[in-house]
Amino acid sequence: MRPTIRVAVTGAASQLCSALLYQIAKGAVFGEQQPLILQLHDTADKVPRMQGDRIDVQSAGFHLIQGTDAWSAGNKSTPD
Repeated sequence: MRPTIRVAVTGAASQLCSALLYQIAKGAVFGEQQPLILQLHDTADKVPRMQGDRIDVQSAGFHLIQGTDAWSAGNKSTPD
């Protein structure tokens, strides 16, 4: 496998980004052999939805996802 990369996604709580996260996680964007860490960012009022998307991606069992991290303006969640 390749070295793990970090992928930042801004506006991560939007519906479009939710769909994008799954494409990234299944390997459609960076390749099916590219492990990655997702770094999600959105505004503070969108944190609950962003955390929900984060949990969905983690629980789906995508083998490429090595970790996730979620950020909002002035706030950082605990990485897994």
